[in-house]
Amino acid sequence: MPRSVRVLGPAVLTAVALIATVVALSAGGGAAPLDFQDPGPVTRWGVPIAKLFVNLGAAGMIGALVLAVWALSPERREFDRALDVAAASAGVLTVASAATGFLSFLLVTGKSVAFDDAFGASLGQFLTAIPLGQAWLATTLIAAAVTVLAFAVRNHTALVFVAVLAVVALVPMAQQGHATGSVGHNEAITALGLHLVGAAVWLGGLLTLVLLQRSFEPGRLPIVLARYSSIALICFIVVAVSGYASAALRVGEWAELATPYGGLVIAKVAALIALGLFGAWQRGFWIRRLSGADAASQRAAGAGSAGAVGAGAGGEGGDRHPLGTSGRSWSQSSPSWASPRAWPQPSPARPPPSPRRCRRSGRRPPRSSPANRCRPGRNGGASSRSGGPT
Repeated sequence: MPRSVRVLGPAVLTAVALIATVVALSAGGGAAPLDFQDPGPVTRWGVPIAKLFVNLGAAGMIGALVLAVWALSPERREFDRALDVAAASAGVLTVASAATGFLSFLLVTGKSVAFDDAFGASLGQFLTAIPLGQAWLATTLIAAAVTVLAFAVRNHTALVFVAVLAVVALVPMAQQGHATGSVGHNEAITALGLHLVGAAVWLGGLLTLVLLQRSFEPGRLPIVLARYSSIALICFIVVAVSGYASAALRVGEWAELATPYGGLVIAKVAALIALGLFGAWQRGFWIRRLSGADAASQRAAGAGSAGAVGAGAGGEGGDRHPLGTSGRSWSQSSPSWASPRAWPQPSPARPPPSPRRCRRSGRRPPRSSPANRCRPGRNGGASSRSGGPT
């Protein structure tokens, strides 16, 4: 896949997310001026946009790490490239979390940016004593640690713990999603945390597949897509169940579905069902088609197939070629000892000696026989000129 396509995919994703955020804020009034201590338009619009990059960075970080641990081989180049994606995404999360924490401080306090001791003391107290500030500070520090570890660690087993640490970065974010003391607080926090993890692995794994297109060897893409399909299926179930639990806690009664929030819930349910059906369709189309395609066809359809697998969450396991080798030839999938090149080869036939050489040694030329040797002379031995048999 050309570099322009690999760059265009994440760029389109970011642009669409930004447009959706702006439209939602404009329609819902989330960035409307406050009646008391309004911090200004930069802060009001900056907080949700910074949170958008927090979500994208967390998805890329967790999705790339889970994909590397679950679906990629440490001996291949794709493994290192996935860790580079994880490190870069963790860096985006670090910066975005720090920006969100700072803008949240301005939004809560209504202060303007100043370079005096009083402003610094208030910011320090917010980050260390206020739960909202503590949450963003913890997210920033964990994301910074994952950034370093994703660059430094290449051991497959150690990366499992790095992935767990990356998931822990979502815990402070989940704790902000429901007011403390409300009915069903613990259930809401658990459901939101699972929802965030499932969506991050789902979206981040898809984004990583798009960015790693040129790193896959020929015939490798269908295998990785099938493995990612298993992850996406689990994420689909987690997102659906946790989303239902969160909606049930917030909506409460069926009559609340007629409210604007209820309409949003219905739209999300419809979108999730559509993605599931689309994923089931592409599961039997793109992966099966790529299993029998050549390298050029795989790269040409790479972005579309990865998008289809990620959108629909695929199915369990991997599609199999009719020979049971995921589209690879028998010689590629068999062990080295099964290759005909590894079998013992017979020694080449010994060329027959020339008649002149046989006569010089007092022997007769050979007849057609497997030995291909000079026959003894008429006197039963070699000539005196030969000095012995040859």
